[in-house]
Amino acid sequence: GGVVRTPAEARAIPSRGAAPNRLGLFSAHTMGSARMGGDPKHSVVDSRGEMHDAPGVFVVDASVFPTSLGVNPQGTIMALSRFAAERIHSSARAARAA
Repeated sequence: GGVVRTPAEARAIPSRGAAPNRLGLFSAHTMGSARMGGDPKHSVVDSRGEMHDAPGVFVVDASVFPTSLGVNPQGTIMALSRFAAERIHSSARAARAA
């Protein structure tokens, strides 16, 4: 058991007899640090991922979730990224046409 805190400790794992399915590993997906919502007092970005206090800046990662999903967030992040990219593209086209 224990926590690996340094590169040297990570390099030492094979010498400790680690074998497939016998070594528990964990990684965290930080979520909820730039919450999405309509009220700037309680959220960082609007429903499109654009920051309330910095128009034109979009957040498109797991930090816009209200809390941890409990599952790998990859698919949801990819969908949010595409949604934001389409919005940014549409806004740029409208600005060029004006």
